[in-house]
Amino acid sequence: MGLFWDARNYAKQYLVHETQGKYAAEAMSIVDFAEQEDWQVFGEDGDTQESEHHYHQEKARRMMEQGDFKSAIELLEKLIEEKPDFWSACNNLALAYFYIGEAEMAKALLHDILRRNTGNLHALCNLAVFHYYEKNAELDDILELLKKFNRMYLSNGIN
Repeated sequence: MGLFWDARNYAKQYLVHETQGKYAAEAMSIVDFAEQEDWQVFGEDGDTQESEHHYHQEKARRMMEQGDFKSAIELLEKLIEEKPDFWSACNNLALAYFYIGEAEMAKALLHDILRRNTGNLHALCNLAVFHYYEKNAELDDILELLKKFNRMYLSNGIN
């Protein structure tokens, strides 16, 4: 959804600078489509803030891809402060901590996620990656757990 909102914002910027530009009609269509009321509501309770959370998390993810971990961490920490159970933001924050060399902080956050959201596969996979890079023996335990999840899904016909 973050890319969706980016498209809307870029289309708006284009229209500010090129009101009669070559792509003005297309930009207006994007803005009109994006601002339809139905697209604004993603939360079960009709809260438009839910879409904003996803937009900001996507923005933080892109910051991380560009190596701007400090800004990504600030944005993700703010998101989690507002919505503590936003698991994908929590997992991305753990990754950002790991990438800046704060491995212990990253692992502590992942363990907190697993305490509050037992079986969170992203947190387990992130822990596996961290232990792999650190060459920790804990990797074997996590891999065994992930194998159990995989067997469970395969036995239930879930792909």
